[in-house]
Amino acid sequence: MFTIQNGEEALPDYLQRKRSLILLEKSTHTSQYYKDKLCLFHCLALCHGHSRKGLERPNKRFFETWCREHQLTEDKFCGVPLKELPNFESLFQVNIFVYNLSEDSHVTCVYHSCKKHGEKNMYLHLYSNKHFSYITNFKALAQKFRCELCSMAFKDISNYNHHRKNCRNNTKESFPGGFLKTDGGVFQDLEEVGMHVPQHLRMNKYFCVFDIEAVLEPLDRGDDAKLQLLSCYCLVSVAVASNVEGYRESTCIINDDLDCLVRSLLQVLREIQRKATALLYEEVRFVEECLQEVREEWTHILSSNAEERAECQIPSHQETESEDEGEEGEMASGVPSTSSSKQSHLKKALQHIDRVALRFKHWYTKLPGVGFNSDKYDLPILRESLFKQLGLVEQNGGFVLKKGSSYVQLSTDEFVFLDLKNVVCPGDSYDSFLLSFNRQNNRKSHFPYE
Repeated sequence: MFTIQNGEEALPDYLQRKRSLILLEKSTHTSQYYKDKLCLFHCLALCHGHSRKGLERPNKRFFETWCREHQLTEDKFCGVPLKELPNFESLFQVNIFVYNLSEDSHVTCVYHSCKKHGEKNMYLHLYSNKHFSYITNFKALAQKFRCELCSMAFKDISNYNHHRKNCRNNTKESFPGGFLKTDGGVFQDLEEVGMHVPQHLRMNKYFCVFDIEAVLEPLDRGDDAKLQLLSCYCLVSVAVASNVEGYRESTCIINDDLDCLVRSLLQVLREIQRKATALLYEEVRFVEECLQEVREEWTHILSSNAEERAECQIPSHQETESEDEGEEGEMASGVPSTSSSKQSHLKKALQHIDRVALRFKHWYTKLPGVGFNSDKYDLPILRESLFKQLGLVEQNGGFVLKKGSSYVQLSTDEFVFLDLKNVVCPGDSYDSFLLSFNRQNNRKSHFPYE
């Protein structure tokens, strides 16, 4: 806090001699040291043009405004910390600049306003992080400037300001991964290699939905003084349905063994996934064929370029001596740099084609599995066995996207599990979701959980 702590200590002599400082350490009426911790409000009154003998009334008004804004009382007020200066500026519409003057007449910047609060500028001196004084003439006070980061001294404030922006000890931002490139999706990648996919084929039309039911099984455990576990969820059944031809009828799997139930679930999902992949492949086969043609064409160009390079190998030493000096200089570097550069570009192009082809294959072979509130309920219950059987425990491909304790997305080479609740209005229930599609006959039913 920025007040004289004991109320009796005078400011040092080198500050007393500065005529450009109004120290505000004593009252002009009683000649007693201030003990009210209101030095910042005294400075504000001076900034607004009040005389030193008439500070009490405006000072009290400013202080009451501050207390009212921060819901404080006089007995709880302990001063204004530096971190509250931006709020102080915003409340009283004044730009504050705080400096510290050392005994060797070097000035160090303590706080620099962003100059967004009106036209008034208030220059203050901060002594020992305890007391504010008002600066009447900054140029007369500041003869030397010292950088607070590297302690370098300057005679001119313009040089000091320029140095502050470029000081070697400034916080430096580094981006080792480069800038963030927005991913346009697999179809933009296809466009970049000259392949256009019609708009109606850019949406995976096949998906499946799933829902589980679990009961609360009582736990027979010893009571703890702080925690008592009464029951736990035990999986009973899982239902699966899809819009894939041949699998439109819902399938219900009932098994009290979690591993067996998840194994049966994945068996059904894999059957649906293979059928959906076959149907989608018939529609997007032309994309695969075009990618293969482009790859074969570039592979042929790459092999032709390699043969040209073989023909342009460096000649033997005797042949080189028989050549004229100009031809010798041309061949001394071996294969021309343009050929080497072309070879490198072709290899990178082939690698890019392979990446695009693999990404497109992942797009049409993955079966979306959609649940409602599955990120907080279904997947956590299935997690113990599902992650193990999908190979996510060993991280054999795929990834898990979490948000807190919720599983926002679960992706493997075969499936991608999503939660419909992440794309509907917040607070929507499954029942209201069905009603929004006029499904009065398909209402959410009830289940005996206990």
